[in-house]
Amino acid sequence: ISDQVRGSTLYGITEVDNDLIMATSGGLLIYNRVTNKFIPINYFSEYLPGSVRFRSFNVEGKDCWWVCSDKGIFELTRKKGQYFLTRPEKLKSMPVFSKQSFRNYIKSRDGSEYWFGLTELGLLYWNPPRETIIHMQHENQDTSSLCDNVVNLIGFDKDSTHILVGTDSGFSALRQGTLKFKNFYPRILPGKPGLNSRYVYD
Repeated sequence: ISDQVRGSTLYGITEVDNDLIMATSGGLLIYNRVTNKFIPINYFSEYLPGSVRFRSFNVEGKDCWWVCSDKGIFELTRKKGQYFLTRPEKLKSMPVFSKQSFRNYIKSRDGSEYWFGLTELGLLYWNPPRETIIHMQHENQDTSSLCDNVVNLIGFDKDSTHILVGTDSGFSALRQGTLKFKNFYPRILPGKPGLNSRYVYD
């Protein structure tokens, strides 16, 4: 029990040496398993501790992580055992990355393409070399659009040719280089093809 623990839900956890970094509904927590103590985080001036719901982590470099939250993308870095939370320099010129709610994201191996899952607004594609941003959402009349705007998880298939998207209304597969989805929905009648549930989390 610690007064540093905020929030009631743990969404993501990652390990760095003996430190456990945790994304919670009340902020970030960093716990050292050797000292059994929480490590303080150095916040930038505009940030209010406990005011952001953090969702997931991705490694962006040595001792550098991007963290998805309900208030955009943050960057956590470690320098000489200290942790610093800021906004990513690469994203500062694009307001969408500090205003929207993000669940998670994936990127190509060479870092030239990113796919971000928005909490209620679909999928965001970003190509840094080309300075391209494309917003993909569910369209009622378009069967090749994303099957739902609530994105729970994004991943690659085994040969990285498709982006796999779990949503609140089924499962979508996007072939890289296209804007058309193949969708898989819950079964309507017993014994018929389809998913067991509309909610796909992993």
